[in-house]
Amino acid sequence: MSVDLNERLNFLKFDSDLRAVVNTLVEEHKKKPEDLKLALDSAIEATFSEVGRAFSAYGENNAGSLQGELEELGQRMKEVFTTAEKRVTDASGELRDLSSEVSRSISVFEEESDGNVLAIEQSQEKIQAVVDTSHELSEAIKEISGQVSRSSEITMNAVEKTQMAQEKIDELVICATTIGNVIEMINKIASQTNLLALNATIEAARAGEAGKGFAVVASEVKNLANQTEKATEEITSQVSVIQGTINQAVEHFSSVGDTVNEMNEICTVISSAVEEQNAATADIASNTVAVSKESEGSKERAQHISQKARETKVVSEKITVTSQQINEAFEGLNNQLSDIVQGSWKTDAA
Repeated sequence: MSVDLNERLNFLKFDSDLRAVVNTLVEEHKKKPEDLKLALDSAIEATFSEVGRAFSAYGENNAGSLQGELEELGQRMKEVFTTAEKRVTDASGELRDLSSEVSRSISVFEEESDGNVLAIEQSQEKIQAVVDTSHELSEAIKEISGQVSRSSEITMNAVEKTQMAQEKIDELVICATTIGNVIEMINKIASQTNLLALNATIEAARAGEAGKGFAVVASEVKNLANQTEKATEEITSQVSVIQGTINQAVEHFSSVGDTVNEMNEICTVISSAVEEQNAATADIASNTVAVSKESEGSKERAQHISQKARETKVVSEKITVTSQQINEAFEGLNNQLSDIVQGSWKTDAA
């Protein structure tokens, strides 16, 4: 009996549809491997239902030539599923290899992320140490600034007292000069008195007996004048020593005043430098705190990336398992198809 053309066309259409389904599943497998198993189950159920209906219709209308057609159909279906199985197996293998490579890369990335987190934590500890040191340095600079300010006040007080002492010494110089002038005047008076006493002695000698009493008085006056002259000489000597000492004191106080003024200028410079250093230290502390906050943000981002890497690794492992399940499903489908075809042959032969 000849085979009906419509039935043959139906089988050819079934074969074409089956290939299209397999190709579509393979492409979808690459996009969403986790949804493929459900799609395969539905496709298998629909396919075998269609195969059963086709076999029943074909067997009723073409019982005489069913054996040959079944063999041809079984062979072609086997080739289709073998090809599909190979493509799925190859795709699954590539997907497993890719998943394994992704897993290895993610493992390396995870280790590096953990290392980055550890490095950031260590950096945070060092930054915190810098912050603490900056605060300590700032406190020390404030203490130094206070000491410099007190030193400046003491120096200014010393300058004022030195100026007052300089004024008093200048007054002593004036007094010593005045004393010297007075002593010089006394010395001149004593010299004149001595000269007058000498003249009185000469006149008393000329007067004879009448001038003896006057001669005695003139002699006493002369002695007093000599004593006064000697005393003024001693006083002049002492005043000269005092004047020399005062002049030396003036020179020393002038040097001390210059030194104190220099100290005051140095204290002013130090105070200015300390203020600048304090401002710089405050800026360093502020910047370090900002860096510490940014480092904390980097740490959180690194931890988030590390967590996402671990989640991606889990997904990659699931993809590998799903790929293996897909491969096993196609192997089972091929085996079931072979069993169905062989069972159909046995039934027809009987």
